[in-house]
Formats: sequence, structure tokens, C-alpha cells
Amino acid sequence: MSFQINLYDRDGRGLRLPDGWWIDLHTDPPALVNGAVRIDLPASARSEHPDLQPDVLNHLRRRIEGAQWLT
Repeated sequence: MSFQINLYDRDGRGLRLPDGWWIDLHTDPPALVNGAVRIDLPASARSEHPDLQPDVLNHLRRRIEGAQWLT
């Protein structure tokens, strides 16, 4: 079973990741993973209520093919 991954920055802007991506919270730092591709997230993503800066989502959008902005 797969789930759609949506990430939001502290301003409420959202990014939907394409199928196949998952969040590895058992590592330090946490990371987005898809097969052999691993993108480390900022340490703030480790808490129950992450405080992602807007530039983090902009960076992820450029690195992950198929990621879509949520409106």
C-alpha cells in the first residue's frame, strides 16, 4: 500500500511528491527516499511539527521530478 506524501513549509505552501517516495524518520537527519535516491531533510523535520523553511520546498521541487505544488 502506498500513500501520497505531501510536505508543507511553515507558511502553509505544500508540495506533493510523486509515487515511490517515502520519508525515513529513523535516520539522522531524516530523509526523503526513492530507491537509491536519498535527499536529507533539515533537522527541524524530525519533530512532530516540522518547521520547514520555504526555500527547502523550492529546493525539493527542483530535485524531485514530478513533484507538484499544492494549491
